[in-house]
Amino acid sequence: MSTDNPSGTADSTATQPTPIDFESALETEMDAEEEEGSHTEFDPRVFHPSSVGYTEWLLLVNKLGLSDKSDLKGTFKMGDLIHEYTQMALVGNIGYTPQIETPVEFEEDGLVFTGHADVYEPDTDIVYDIKSRSNWYHFDPPVDRHLDQLHTYMRGLDADYGQVIYISKKDMEVRAWPEGAPFTFDESRWLDIKARCMRVRDALYEHGIPQSESEIPFEKPGEDHEQSYFVESTDLDFSHVNGDAT
Repeated sequence: MSTDNPSGTADSTATQPTPIDFESALETEMDAEEEEGSHTEFDPRVFHPSSVGYTEWLLLVNKLGLSDKSDLKGTFKMGDLIHEYTQMALVGNIGYTPQIETPVEFEEDGLVFTGHADVYEPDTDIVYDIKSRSNWYHFDPPVDRHLDQLHTYMRGLDADYGQVIYISKKDMEVRAWPEGAPFTFDESRWLDIKARCMRVRDALYEHGIPQSESEIPFEKPGEDHEQSYFVESTDLDFSHVNGDAT
């Protein structure tokens, strides 16, 4: 290490080395992971459990990959890291090995559901879904879309019980819902989930894949809707959409 400039200030007479571009490296890696883990599905029948709790408008937008969520990639990645860390802790510290990232794929009434359940414990027949949060502000579980996602995993695994595990990104504090005991599979909720997916499926068969926002055949959630945040935080991007649903 040179000691010619002990003050640490830049020497304009010397040739400066090129520093690592950390921002570019991270952006490239997150772009690659986003592409690899894309949930875009042009088949009208196929749905991912992570989206089934949205309104029809948002469900279709997410299904077809019509949202530009580039500003949220870092947020999503931090959530993924929380999932991975929690799952690793479970495998090493609870005395037995639950099923981690269990594949869930099944067909029912002309719909295909495909995804991975975070944690499944066959001996107790409980499916767990892990959700990370920035903080506990306005924390008022249960969140309907979280229950819809978990019910889809439960249906695919033929499990009777479920529990949502909320974890704070700030300090890893855990809050489970329900506390103390899991909830029981709700058949009426499952029927509502299927009906919503069927409406999206049938709209795609009838109208084809929308080529612009005006062609989305469902009402966009308004500012007072509980899911309006997911509309406001994305910009529709139709650049990759070509052709109709088949």
